[in-house]
Amino acid sequence: MISSELTVVVPVSNMAGKLANLSKWLVASSSSPNIRVILVHDIKDDLTSAELQSLASNCSKVKLIEGYFGNPGRARNEGFRHVKTEWVTFWDSDDIPIWEKYLEIILSVNDENIAIGEYSVQNVMDQTVKHHRIGGTSHKKLLDHILKNPGVWRMVFRTSKVGATTFAETKMGEDQYLLFNINLSKEKLFVFKENIYFYLTNQESQLTKSPDAADELFQTLKLEKVCLDRNPNLRNHFNYSLLAGQIITIIYRRKWKLSINKFVAITNLLVKHPAILCKFPRIIKLRVRKKN
Repeated sequence: MISSELTVVVPVSNMAGKLANLSKWLVASSSSPNIRVILVHDIKDDLTSAELQSLASNCSKVKLIEGYFGNPGRARNEGFRHVKTEWVTFWDSDDIPIWEKYLEIILSVNDENIAIGEYSVQNVMDQTVKHHRIGGTSHKKLLDHILKNPGVWRMVFRTSKVGATTFAETKMGEDQYLLFNINLSKEKLFVFKENIYFYLTNQESQLTKSPDAADELFQTLKLEKVCLDRNPNLRNHFNYSLLAGQIITIIYRRKWKLSINKFVAITNLLVKHPAILCKFPRIIKLRVRKKN
C-alpha cells in the first residue's frame, strides 16, 4: 500500500463529446507522481469508449476498465477493487476537481481516516457559482454540513477504511449508502477549509435529472433499511438524518404521489425506526438554509 499516493476512481457512461473537463484535469495531473486514476467505463456507446481509450493511452497513470455495469455504484465498486494506494477518492466524470488540493490533504492528515474539503456548485446554464464553506469544526456541525450535500467527491478516504464496505449498486444515492455503512458519525474527520471541487449542475449527463431518480433512490433506501435492521450500530443521528433526507427527496420528487408499495415500505421503516421521523424538521431546516 503506497502511503503518499492517491487513487481517483471515476465512473463514466455515455459521455462522448463531453469529456473536456475530465481530459483537462487528467492531462494536468499526469505531471504528478502521486496521483493515479481509474476510469470505469459502463459501456453504452462506442464513441465514449474510443475517447476514453485515447485519453488512457496518453496518460501513463490512468487505468481504463470497461464493462457492462449498469449503474455508477457497481462501476465504482469495480474500480475500487483495483486501488493499491493508501488513499482513495471518487469523482464524477463531468465535474472539475482541484486535484492539487487533494494531494495537499493526504499530506496534512494526522490519524484521521476520512478528510473533507469545501466545494462550489456551478450552474452551467448561467455560470453562477456558489461556494459552500465549512462553518464550524465541531463534529456535529461537520455532520450537518455533510447532510446538506453528502456527495463523496469532496472527501478522501483511507482505502482500509472503505475496506469491504461497498457502494449500493444503484443509480441514485449509492454514495450515501457508502457513508451510511462507514458509520460516519463515529469517525474523526480531517477538515480542509479550502475549495477542492466544482460540482456542475444543469448538465444533461446528470442522473439526478432523470424522471426515474426518485425510484432509483427508493432502491437505495430499501438496501439501507436492511442494513439498519441487521446492525444496531448503524442507528445514530447521522444515519437517521440521511434516511430522513432520502424520504423527503422521494416524496418531493414524486409530488406526494407514492405507489402503495412505496407508501407501505416507507411507513414500515418509520414505524420500526421512529427516530427517522424526528429528523424531518432538522433536515428541512438544513435544506432551507442551504438554498438561502
